[in-house]
Formats: sequence, C-alpha cells, structure tokens
Amino acid sequence: VADTMVIVMAAASAVTVQIYLPGGRPAADEQVGLMFYHPVEGPWWPAPGRTDAQGVARFAPVPPGKFMFRLKTESGFGVEIPERMLPPGGEAQLGTVVAMPLDSSKIGRAAQ
Repeated sequence: VADTMVIVMAAASAVTVQIYLPGGRPAADEQVGLMFYHPVEGPWWPAPGRTDAQGVARFAPVPPGKFMFRLKTESGFGVEIPERMLPPGGEAQLGTVVAMPLDSSKIGRAAQ
C-alpha cells in the first residue's frame, strides 16, 4: 500500500438535557437512553444515562460532531431534538425538552 492513512483523535464531548413529562413534572430519577443520529450515516451512538431529581441527565463521554438526538425514558416517553453541534472537549446544553408518550403520534418537542 502506497498511501498513508492519518488518524486524528478528537477529545470527547458531553451532553446535558433537562426532561419534563406531559403535565409539567420533571422525569426525575429515570433511566434515559440517548441515541445520536448522524445526518448521513443514520443511528450511530447510543448513550445510557439517568436523570436527577430535577430531570437533568448528563451523557459523557460522547463523540464530538453534528447530530440529531432521540431521548427515551424508562417510563415510556420520548423526544427528538434537532441537529446540534457537539464541540470536541466541550459540553452541549440541549436545553429543556418535553417528552411525549412513545405510542403517541407526537414523539415530543423542545420546550419553549
């Protein structure tokens, strides 16, 4: 092989999000799954986490890059979050989201 491959490692990122359930209460002390969706490659990176008493979950270490996200709580609620950039070695705040029942026609939305 005549070509040389160069591999560049990027520092990991972190993601923080606050999850509310319908009715306005936080998704407190729940297992939460976060799935990353790459714009070209599709589903790419699952990350497990747990919310605190205020419904805040932090996922780290996760890969940097530009992704769409899907959250799913153990109580059966979910939300999709539009594409965001995760900086190498940084932390992205996904804000406050309202999750909806997964069997609903609405999967959830970012809170205003």
